[in-house]
Amino acid sequence: MPLCGQTEDKMIMENSMTDVRKVPKDSMEEVILHTAEDMFLSNGYNGVSTTDIARKVGCNQALIHYYYRTKQNLFAKVYERKIQSIFDVVKSRLGDGISFEEKIRRVVEIHFDFLMENPRLPLFLLEEARNNEEAIAIIRRFMSQYKDELMSVLQKSIVAEVERGTIGEISAFDLIMDIASLNVFPFIVNPIVRNIVRLDEEQYRSFLEGRKREVVRLIMCRLKK
Repeated sequence: MPLCGQTEDKMIMENSMTDVRKVPKDSMEEVILHTAEDMFLSNGYNGVSTTDIARKVGCNQALIHYYYRTKQNLFAKVYERKIQSIFDVVKSRLGDGISFEEKIRRVVEIHFDFLMENPRLPLFLLEEARNNEEAIAIIRRFMSQYKDELMSVLQKSIVAEVERGTIGEISAFDLIMDIASLNVFPFIVNPIVRNIVRLDEEQYRSFLEGRKREVVRLIMCRLKK
């Protein structure tokens, strides 16, 4: 099922057309991966086949099977890289030698910036969660690999700060849900903001930067006793 903003996505895909003859063999795996990511985000998991990806890349379908074997494996690789990239950065920030509130401030900003770099991801996940158990099973598998460790690290930090009296009571789960819901919402309503309110690119960017500052303020207020 095509997602909202398909016209913009189509332009992105057309601009990323690749002349396979000019791509070094050791780069072809990455070309396939990036092309698949664009197509999954634009058309949904069920709306893309390895044949479609091969046609867009301009390669033989057997080459995609050589690198990734199946569409499921290709999708899993796309999503794993997304999850790992944001997890690694967030985890490193939680380990920085700065105040807890500053750590959380940075995590909020890092997550928001990640969404600004991947603006189609929230709508894609929403659509897949409603319509596609196969894709969600893959996403759930990779999420489970990272969330327990992140929750554990964050919960220990929260308990320590509560005992020091620097923040109020809150669970790691609730804090993550607060951050995620506030950060994701501007990207979920992107079609309304862009098409109904009619913000141009500069105005929309300014809107997002303003929302990031507001989310930081709200989360900081939530942490106070």
